[in-house]
Amino acid sequence: EGRGQRPRAEDMSEEKGWYRFELSSSGSHWSLSAQSCEESSGVREGNKGIQDWREEVETTTAIFSFEDFTLEDASCTLTFQCPVTVDEVIVEREQSDIDSGKSAVESSTVHALPPFTASFRYHVGYPVTSTPCFRLFHPCMSPSDLGEIMKGLREKTEELEGEPMLFSWIDYLRGGFFNSLSSVEHERGRKKWKRPAKLVKIISDFCDGMDKQQFNSEAHTCPICLENKRGMHCVRLASCRHSLCQHCLHSYLLSLFQDGKVQTPMCPECGTGMLNSDIKQSLSSDEYLQWEELSLRRALSSMEDVQWCPRCSCAAVLDDEDRRLKRGICPKCFFVFW
Repeated sequence: EGRGQRPRAEDMSEEKGWYRFELSSSGSHWSLSAQSCEESSGVREGNKGIQDWREEVETTTAIFSFEDFTLEDASCTLTFQCPVTVDEVIVEREQSDIDSGKSAVESSTVHALPPFTASFRYHVGYPVTSTPCFRLFHPCMSPSDLGEIMKGLREKTEELEGEPMLFSWIDYLRGGFFNSLSSVEHERGRKKWKRPAKLVKIISDFCDGMDKQQFNSEAHTCPICLENKRGMHCVRLASCRHSLCQHCLHSYLLSLFQDGKVQTPMCPECGTGMLNSDIKQSLSSDEYLQWEELSLRRALSSMEDVQWCPRCSCAAVLDDEDRRLKRGICPKCFFVFW
């Protein structure tokens, strides 16, 4: 359980008074807790300080519109996910990081980070002589990052001079801390933050998930049927980021390979060619197999040294001798054709 009387940066690794800071690491995740050294948290029903704390928690969570939080009555502990919003920052893979995985993400431009998991517990004397007990966890912060964040919380506490601090602390954790981190590099008006490759992927996947969630909740106008539909019923093209409703995109793709022919699908709004991933998510498994087969046949038909077997429709590649004799030999049924 964490507790502290106005945490000081110089006490980060020492036990003084009621608290000490301890860093721990588990895999790619780091956490920092203020460990209790003596006495209990002083929670007693009827204590006016506890009543004020609960009112402060209720007001603060309402201001920040927190939905996923818990307040334990017995310990007066508030636990919640604190979203982190940042100005545009490039998260880069560390040069020294060795990762043999082919899917490693080199960099990602983001406007948000995964949330803090934060716990704040009432302590006797709050807010005049004590801060709340606290515990913070973030999947992408290093021990030194967390240490600097704790220094920032200390400065916020000193500025308040005994006033309630929950709102100020949470507002700081929502992104106010980021620009002051020494691990953030500032170059020509751009911010860069180097992390191990696996953490770059965690951040990138988190932002992709947030982006998809926002897209699904908003209405989008389909350029084909001109109807407004929720994102959950639309497809956003990876090639140009324009969106079409699922029904129209499916019908459009089917129309392109009627009569055994296939054409390159284009965005109806800007004319950009669609990527294979756009096509695959819009067709059924059987339709996509047919699309691949017709696309392959179309590509092979454009090659001068490929002929089609009249018996089994298999592609036969002509070598120099075949071209001299003007013949083809099917690699599947071995039929010789002229």
